[in-house]
Amino acid sequence: MIGLILNEQLSKTSIDKINLAVNKLLLMTSQVIIPADNNDFDTLKAHFDDKKNVEVITHLSNYQNCGTLTDIYAASCQHPDMTDFLTIEPKHYGISPEVISTLSENQNSFAATTTTNFYTIGHFQIQKDDLISYLNLENFELEEFITDELQCLPITFAKSDFE
Repeated sequence: MIGLILNEQLSKTSIDKINLAVNKLLLMTSQVIIPADNNDFDTLKAHFDDKKNVEVITHLSNYQNCGTLTDIYAASCQHPDMTDFLTIEPKHYGISPEVISTLSENQNSFAATTTTNFYTIGHFQIQKDDLISYLNLENFELEEFITDELQCLPITFAKSDFE
């Protein structure tokens, strides 16, 4: 299983929050991938350069305007065969480690509370060719990809697990 940081744009978050999210994923994975756009790549690469198990990669031109699926596509290009990804978005850096642990044990799942679904916090398996087929349909909604295409199910946690 590989950790994957989603929506890491530095204009939306800080390197400190990304670092905290990376550390949460490293509790359950041996490798973390951080896809970055051209504006943030050099900064993130320099920051994580000393961590051997963290890889900063660039978005690929094929599917750059696909929202969060751009990040998933970039990671699947690094690992084109069927691969398990454990994902988190840095804005949820304060998430309880128990959430990450539970998701890591439950394939095709995402985090939820009684009032909110967190589609960027999940665990799923994907193959690059299957993802390309989906992207060619030009539906870039993460919710539909997670629930309809991958058929992930929510695992409900307490709201306090996300603070």
